[in-house]
Amino acid sequence: MGSNPILSAIPLREHRLTLVQVTSFLADNDRAFLGFDHVAQARYRSRFAGEATMIELACRQAFADENPEAVVAIYQFRGQKNARAARL
Repeated sequence: MGSNPILSAIPLREHRLTLVQVTSFLADNDRAFLGFDHVAQARYRSRFAGEATMIELACRQAFADENPEAVVAIYQFRGQKNARAARL
């Protein structure tokens, strides 16, 4: 992780999950899905033009099924505590 002391202090773990498992994990842990980090955004936007936020997991699953070569990058995602959970 280089010399960034903040990033060096964050424990990272890699897990292989399906999008159904990601959806369950986020719901079970009161997390909000913020989106994926990947290079296939243009293809996704072309395929799901009506899904402007790019966070609809059902669409993501369909995209992954149709574009298996893009799966490695697709599964790098961002999430955060839901606003309600942060206030508790």
